[in-house]
Amino acid sequence: MSLSNSENQLEPPFPFAEKEYEDRIQRFKADMQRRELDVMLLFANHSFFYLYGYDMAAGAAISYQTIIAPLDGGPVAFVRNTMAEWVSHSPFLNDIRTYDTPFNDDNAKMTVEILADLNLLSGKRIGIEKRSLTLNAYDYDLVREQVERGGGQLVDASDLVMELRIHKSPAEVAYMRQAGHLYDVVMEATFAAMKPGIRECDVNAEALHALYSAGGEDVAQPLMIIPAVMSRTNMLPPTRRMLMAGEPMFIEAGACFNRYHAVGGTTVACGAEPGKEMLEAFARARDAIDVTRSLIKPGVSTADVIKAVIDVRDIKDHEAFHAGYGIGIGYRYLWHEDLIIRVGDEHVLEENMTLSLFGFATIGEYFFIVSDPVVITTNGFDDLSTLPRDELRVVGA
Repeated sequence: MSLSNSENQLEPPFPFAEKEYEDRIQRFKADMQRRELDVMLLFANHSFFYLYGYDMAAGAAISYQTIIAPLDGGPVAFVRNTMAEWVSHSPFLNDIRTYDTPFNDDNAKMTVEILADLNLLSGKRIGIEKRSLTLNAYDYDLVREQVERGGGQLVDASDLVMELRIHKSPAEVAYMRQAGHLYDVVMEATFAAMKPGIRECDVNAEALHALYSAGGEDVAQPLMIIPAVMSRTNMLPPTRRMLMAGEPMFIEAGACFNRYHAVGGTTVACGAEPGKEMLEAFARARDAIDVTRSLIKPGVSTADVIKAVIDVRDIKDHEAFHAGYGIGIGYRYLWHEDLIIRVGDEHVLEENMTLSLFGFATIGEYFFIVSDPVVITTNGFDDLSTLPRDELRVVGA
């Protein structure tokens, strides 16, 4: 079966060759074996897509679904009956079992019944994606109770597929570069739309139009247009609030191509030339990110990077205590990976890893953030964005 993507086909678009999925499944099972897991209960949309090419809009209509992946044998998809036909298009999901009533206790219980039917319950170590956004605490408790009652051992393996996803293939990197191009499209459209008196929601409309017109897809998180002034900062999606002249704004955007997200951002001055404190805040934020940029290459540990950044940063209580994170597959509302450049992280950078790097600075009331999406190469890294970085941009003047 051909898994190539086509804009005109009615089949679900598989972005990768079959061999790519087979390699991922092989690495997945090898890690299961290393962890002595007999079976894995997958709940994250990211995992479904990464391992089996099963894609869907993340939403409340699908209240419960899991893929039961044994160490030996093929996976079993347990989904709502309305999804069975769609799931069946994946050549890797041939055993599909369904329920017909959402928000029902029986669905979690039926999951464990399937484990018993497969002889994967009593005396078995059962991994589960406990941290998945699509496994709620109520259903987890039901699964845990039923597994324990059946003599199984439930093991948190939330990081198993997450760790596999950090290590990108050349094909994945190609999609990340495409996402980087779309990121530039979104940011340029955002800058062009920003003017004093214009609503944030109108800016967002222009950015979304540009993204989709350029061939982009659903982004895991909304465009952020946030006042870079401590007394007015927020964490809201674009609202009907009007932009003000002379106000610095932090813009964070993601752009998506085949579910792969390039994520970055910068702080801009809206409608007026920046003053001395704004310029200083931007310069310090760039200085902070440039420390990180100077260290990014294969073989460097995230621990060494964050130590170097902390040594030169005067970190304020309101600033993030990290210098970047892994990016790749994104579903609402999660576009980052488990690699985070912060104290306690133990990853070592490798070629083809993709990251969003961050720099922060606070001068008086001004809190400035900059962020660069990059891909690690043989000797260093490439920027996924071609936008100018080093000077504070003035928009809408």
